[in-house]
Amino acid sequence: MNPSFIYLYRENTDATIEYLEKDRGTQGLENIWQRDKFRPYYQDKPEGADGFKHFLRDYASYARLLFGSITCKKIDIEISESDWTTYENKMLSFLKIEDIPSPEFFPPDGVYVNDELGFTITVDGLTMTDPNGNRRKLIPKTNNEFYVECLPITLQFMKKSIVMSGVSICERWTKAGMMYMRIPTPSPKP
Repeated sequence: MNPSFIYLYRENTDATIEYLEKDRGTQGLENIWQRDKFRPYYQDKPEGADGFKHFLRDYASYARLLFGSITCKKIDIEISESDWTTYENKMLSFLKIEDIPSPEFFPPDGVYVNDELGFTITVDGLTMTDPNGNRRKLIPKTNNEFYVECLPITLQFMKKSIVMSGVSICERWTKAGMMYMRIPTPSPKP
């Protein structure tokens, strides 16, 4: 085997933590700590979101050390500018893979609601606004499935709904199998 390693990182760990807290909310960080608090790492660390922030700082330090020790073909890409087109091009070039354009599909625009939990998603072209107000790019996978920028989830558009698939690692609104029903748009009055 001839492995290659790509390391995506942010140089300023505290800026990364601020980004995560803004994107996922303090409660999102608290939820991750709640899930993992009984693991050995956390036994002598602060509680709650502060404990998870401590973990992120340690993780960044260890990841950088590990990257330095790897002897296979590798590349590190600093991602603070969120210039994903450039980063993708660097990775494809590094791996010597030809870029294949995404298919030209568009999801149905509209407002989609999960009544049970009170979450709303708004879709406008290849952009969605999530329940936290974050605007995210939608990347076509098939004619009715779209990847969501920066999240390991896929939105599957059915006739009058969206169904989530993928891995829910952050927010409850991304839970696999969760359904959002499209709110009918009123017809214009003559």
